[in-house]
Amino acid sequence: MKPGDKNDPLNSTTSVIATGNCSLDLGLYGTAMVAGVHSIGVGQQRYATSGTAYSSGVVLSGTEESINLNLSKTVTSTSPSTDDVWWGIEIPVPQSIGSYQGANTFVGKKNAIPW
Repeated sequence: MKPGDKNDPLNSTTSVIATGNCSLDLGLYGTAMVAGVHSIGVGQQRYATSGTAYSSGVVLSGTEESINLNLSKTVTSTSPSTDDVWWGIEIPVPQSIGSYQGANTFVGKKNAIPW
């Protein structure tokens, strides 16, 4: 991607799979992406629980945010409950071209709603 580009609508996905014995929600946070002395702020990334416009996605932050996926507990190991988190990013203008690296962290959370 180059400066000014963005994923609109959000079009990259990460699958979340509940394989344990309780229903599952998700905690999510990230870091800025860095290439040498240049960086792209973590807030340039957006996510949602469905494919939606970039402007409608939730702004990723460096502080853990909860996502209510309400994935039911796995009844058998062959049929885990799954859901997708949809992603997009907008590359700021101006932005130095490079190979940027950062990290997004997923934290499994026990769902308060028993299934």
